[in-house]
Amino acid sequence: ARADRHFLGKYGLNLTQINDENPTEKIVYFGGVDGVRIRDVYQKLVRRAPDGQQVRLFPEVGPDTKSYTFKHKSGLLNATQFTQPLVVIAEMAQFLDLKSRELVQSDCLFAGHSLGEYAALLTVAEVLPLESLLDIVFMRGLTMQSAIERKADGSSDFAMVAVNPARVGKKFSVGQLDEAIALIDKPDEVLQIVNYNVEPLQYACAGNCRALMALRVVLDEIAATGCTVAVAVEKHAAKASFTTVAELRGKATIPITGIDVPFHSRVLRTGVSAFREVLASFFPRSLGWNQCDRRPLHPEPACQTLFTGKGVHRACG
Repeated sequence: ARADRHFLGKYGLNLTQINDENPTEKIVYFGGVDGVRIRDVYQKLVRRAPDGQQVRLFPEVGPDTKSYTFKHKSGLLNATQFTQPLVVIAEMAQFLDLKSRELVQSDCLFAGHSLGEYAALLTVAEVLPLESLLDIVFMRGLTMQSAIERKADGSSDFAMVAVNPARVGKKFSVGQLDEAIALIDKPDEVLQIVNYNVEPLQYACAGNCRALMALRVVLDEIAATGCTVAVAVEKHAAKASFTTVAELRGKATIPITGIDVPFHSRVLRTGVSAFREVLASFFPRSLGWNQCDRRPLHPEPACQTLFTGKGVHRACG
């Protein structure tokens, strides 16, 4: 209820409705006093482009705009600016439920990966109010969403798959997977391992859909014939054709449905500095390391300030 009140009041959106109905589009109307105030919020949302210039996140919204429509052909749950706040809320609810059942020990250590880092900062470290964290992850999603080119229906040319090298064959190694990816990856057609989930059984790969399809058919060829990586790439990579995300499923690849942003890949590198400014605007000017691990700490020279007014810095080098 608290999250819905904040999102309705600031952005004219109901997160519970998006979660329950997963609409392909949602119209935010700018009528009345509340609508004018919400429109002003959208007009002020900006990100920093690679050339250093500030770019409006919603250039279509002007002083006389009556409404704005969010669209995604697979439903707004698959639009990362909505996925991220909803995931954080779910993670927070799960942690608080465990805590209410006295299942959380006071001396336990907690951490998060990627979006989970923000959930950990809210639920464990309690360094931000819920409303501020929702604003941060909404902006994080918008920054990622706008960093890649999108079609008229809101979809993109990117996807992610989970890869299990062991399913290619007993003798197929992680080094051979790296070789295949390096041969398929191109400056204008990205393919990268972005998460090393379970060594050596599960790796998350992100990239252009056609490059991911090329990886699928190359690994299928090696599994079926036992040929070398170079032979399979030569035979299939250039002519692989993408049709649907479902067809990215192969002998060793499983598509991660609902993902059309190449998370953690070099494609999003241009958005890092822009999002650093977002973080700096929300977090305290100086946030000590002991506030993040929730234990008293006498700071060592290498582990002192995690966040400063100049941006975000690695706490431990």
